[in-house]
Amino acid sequence: MAIRDAIRDWGRLRVRLILILCLMPLAAGCYLPRTFQAEVVLSRTGFYGIAFDGEVAWVPMLEALRAGDLSAAEEAERALLIERDLGRDSATQDVHYVGNGSFALRWVRSGDARSDGLVSFIRRSERFLTVTHRPAHRVIVLSGRGLMPEQAAALHRSGVTVQGEIRVWTDRPALRHNAHQVRQSGLNEWVYRWSVRSPLDPPPSLVIATD
Repeated sequence: MAIRDAIRDWGRLRVRLILILCLMPLAAGCYLPRTFQAEVVLSRTGFYGIAFDGEVAWVPMLEALRAGDLSAAEEAERALLIERDLGRDSATQDVHYVGNGSFALRWVRSGDARSDGLVSFIRRSERFLTVTHRPAHRVIVLSGRGLMPEQAAALHRSGVTVQGEIRVWTDRPALRHNAHQVRQSGLNEWVYRWSVRSPLDPPPSLVIATD
């Protein structure tokens, strides 16, 4: 009994340590977009726009709830902290807790990639979607970065699902990309589409040339 109690206490301590670490500003890989629509506009002139509308899970909280390691009071406390964390970004238009470690999030940002240099959703340490201007190569790059492979595999094994779509509009064809679908919707408009169904899915990648 003492051994089982010690193992249970260590498990709870480990969860709390992860929760604390993931609140630190430099911690990465703690957010997972789950149900969402993400839309990106990239122009040869340097203009970009990113809009995300959906649910984002805070992975340590999701794991702790699935393991039964958080009380209702602790869940509410963590949810408030994470709402504040996400709400600090000026691009966040709305964020609120919807339960099960997930937060409804509306995030919108636009600008000139040539002056902004690098823009990331959710933030620079959580690069689900990143737009980067590379003047030496005269290109704009859309890229992504998911969870650590071990973390993504563990979530996949535990049955965590993702249901999302990423659509990118450009005013010239991409030099290269890994989109699942591509169509030309106008004289100077191309649409690239990714369907995201698992934490293990590869992140989006697309490159267009600038003027």
